[in-house]
Order: sequence, then C-alpha cells, then structure tokens
Amino acid sequence: MELSKEISSARLQECGGTSGRLQKPSEHGDWLLALRKKKLTGRFRRGRSHTMPFTRFLLVTHYVKAKHVQLVDKDPNRAIALFWSAINHGDRVDSALKDMATVMKQVNRAEEEIEAIKSFRHLCSDQAQESLDNVLLDLHKRCGHLDDQIELLKHRLKMIKDGEAFSGKKTEIARSQGKKFHVSLEQEVARILGNLGWVYMQQGKFEEAESEYRKALAIEPDNTMKCNLAICLMQKGRIAEAKTLLDTVKPASMHSPGGESH
Repeated sequence: MELSKEISSARLQECGGTSGRLQKPSEHGDWLLALRKKKLTGRFRRGRSHTMPFTRFLLVTHYVKAKHVQLVDKDPNRAIALFWSAINHGDRVDSALKDMATVMKQVNRAEEEIEAIKSFRHLCSDQAQESLDNVLLDLHKRCGHLDDQIELLKHRLKMIKDGEAFSGKKTEIARSQGKKFHVSLEQEVARILGNLGWVYMQQGKFEEAESEYRKALAIEPDNTMKCNLAICLMQKGRIAEAKTLLDTVKPASMHSPGGESH
C-alpha cells in the first residue's frame, strides 16, 4: 500500500507538482461543463467488483488550468501565460499551441503567436502539423504577410501532390458556418489556387493571379473566383473578356456550403 502511494505521488509530481494534484471539480466551480461541455463518464476499476466514478476527481494539469482560465475566468492574458506553461512542461502541446493562438488573436498578439508556433511546432505530433499550417495561414492573413501566405499555400499544394494531405485520405470533413461537409482533394486544390490568386491580386501581380484563378476554375466553377478573375482582366485592359466572364456568374445557392476561397 505504501509503495502504491509513493508511485501515485511520483506520477502527480511528473504532471507538474501542485498543478498536477487531484481535486474535486467543485473546488473550481461548475467549470467541467464549460470545457467544451464534455461529460467525463469513464471509470477507474478497482478489482473486478468495485468501481469508482471518474467524475469524482479530476487531474488538474497545466493545460486544464489554462482552459479553465480561458473559458471560465475569461482572462486571456493569464490564459496565455498558462498555455505557455503547458507547452514548456510538454502538457498537450498540440492543443496548447492552437488554443493559445485563438486567445492571442483575441488580444491582438498574432505576431507573437506566429513566432511561438514556428518555435515550438517541432514538439507537436505529425498529425498536428497540417492544422498548425492552417492556423499560421490565418495568422499571416490577419497580419498582412503576403509572402508568407504564398509560401504556406504552395507548401499545402506540394503536400497534396505528394499524398501527405488529408492523412492520405481522399476526403476530409470541414466546417463552414457551423455545418460539417466533406471536401475532396480536388476541391481543396481549387480552394488553395483561388487563395493564391487572391494574394497575388493584393500584390498587384495580375498575370500570376489570372493563372491561378484559371487553374482553379478548371477544377471547380466558383462565382467569387470568376469575379476576381474578371477584376484581373479589367486591370489588364481586357474589358470585353471580363464582361463575358461576368455574364456566366450565376446566383449562389443559399444551401451550398464551402470552404473559404477568393
């Protein structure tokens, strides 16, 4: 029994000393519901005939503390410090980096989060790299880093070409306006090409933008990309061609979900 207690104590110390202690959820109020409303219904088994509900006690780690401060206390700056602590202690680094990015965007610290992801993404799993690229792309958009956006979008295209995107699958579940839908590799390529075209437009590189939009539209028709391609044509003095293209734009369906494209 004493040896069992010593092992349990050692495991708690590995979780971060006092921050890794077992506590009743009631000590922090009803924040279990706030943590994404997940119900912890598992059980610790003691022998074959006795069980103890898992919900009686909760292991409070650095990451759990950070989520509590983010969602319940609603203190973004303190939450950021705790997410840093979770990363430094190796506590759910994948989630901590992405959640910290969300909080930093809320307090206009996107530049700082870009550096954090670049510095610590090597600690994350291979499965998390793709989603981290998406987080970085969003941060670069917010900061107006056009060259960095181009680099990430081209990297994404290379991953698809090499069969490394979508975890090797042909489709992926995406979200838009609160709804889930399946995205094929072809649709993802078209979306990325459209985003590349948009970035080139922001740089005034209308020749490159036209090329990317035409490649995207050859894969999948899209009204937004058609309109942006028409702008490129007008910028190049090809007014009649732009007008003909705009005549093909059809009213968008209110029920057709899709990822962000430009």
